[in-house]
Amino acid sequence: MGGSSLARDASKITLLDVFDAVESDASLFGFHAHPSPACPVGSRIHDVLDGPLSAAQDTLRASLARTTIADLLAQL
Repeated sequence: MGGSSLARDASKITLLDVFDAVESDASLFGFHAHPSPACPVGSRIHDVLDGPLSAAQDTLRASLARTTIADLLAQL
């Protein structure tokens, strides 16, 4: 019979731990890293979007950090 087990107690594993374990890229909102400086949109896109997208990512990570595997198991 196969299966798996947790390396730590379920109350000590957050959804953020799971997310960080399975995501290879820390940034949720990756877009063109090197837009053309000649493009009127591309030349300013990071100035406009980096702050709000970083804030959104921080909010998501904080939310994931508040929920544990044990919390989810309790809902089953």
